[in-house]
Formats: sequence, structure tokens, C-alpha cells
Amino acid sequence: MGGEVREELEFIPAHVQVTRYIHEKYGCRYCEQHGTEGSVKVATPPPALIPKSYATPSLVAQIIINKFQFALPLYRQETLFAGLDIPLSRQTQSQWLLKVAERLKPLRVLMHRALLAQPVIFADKTPLNVLSQENSQSYIWLYGTGGDVRNVEDKHRTWLSTTTRTRAAGVARANSW
Repeated sequence: MGGEVREELEFIPAHVQVTRYIHEKYGCRYCEQHGTEGSVKVATPPPALIPKSYATPSLVAQIIINKFQFALPLYRQETLFAGLDIPLSRQTQSQWLLKVAERLKPLRVLMHRALLAQPVIFADKTPLNVLSQENSQSYIWLYGTGGDVRNVEDKHRTWLSTTTRTRAAGVARANSW
């Protein structure tokens, strides 16, 4: 006769975990016992996103998504992390974002070239309040393509953004940056 099915959507809050990498170290016992110089070998650890930090790609991605997609400032993220017993200051988060941005510069250069190669570039400016500067209005400019209009099959879009202090700066910068 069958039965009835009821579905519910459970929310499982985000969780964090520590991943520990153990780098085994090996040495020659014979060399140690006989007073000769032996060689010590240490396993090569996986490369860190940011050397000498506990930043992982997933953690930094979460900070970026919170900041830029959900407009959650770093000081509020600091509070969220503190609620998870993670001492992660806004200064540390800011340093991580700067270091990751530096590593991503080659990708930005390629995206910029792809953007400028298009016959049409879309632009939009949005007012941006800067917390550290009272009564100071900045703008975030977003530049985008509609895909490569010369190739109908190309579904890729390129979007880049930059910040300026004036409303007109974005138009002039589109050709020069």
C-alpha cells in the first residue's frame, strides 16, 4: 500500500577542525653510534597557503566569501571566530587577505587582459563606506564582460573590481589599469 514521506531540512552549523601534519624525521643510528656524520632526513610537508600560519584554503575562502559576498567586516568575523573558540584577529585576517591577493596577482593580470580584449566592457560603480574614514565616500567599480562576443560558444565571464575615491575615476581607469 506504500507510505507517506516527509522531508525536513536540517541545519548543521559550520565546524572547524585542526589538521595536523606530522613530518617524520629519520637518521642513521649506525652513524650516531660510530661517531660519523650521518644524514638526517625529514619528510617534505605539503605546501602551506601562507607559510608559518594556520591558514588553509578553506578558511581563507570562508573569510573572503563572508567579507565580499555577505558584506561581513573582519571585526565581525573576529567575533564569529571567537564564538568558535578560535582566536583569529581582524589584523591577522587582513594580513592573510593581502598575502593571498599578492599570490593571485598573476591570475588577475590574465583576467584583465581577457577583459580588455573584449569589444564591449560593462562597468558599474557602487558607493562604498570606509569605516576608518568618516565622511569619506569611496566607490567600488565592477568591470565585466558578457563572454567573448566573437565566440558564441564561449560562456565564460570575466569580472574585476577596483576601488576609487571619485565617481569618474572608474571610467578613466578602465583603459589604463
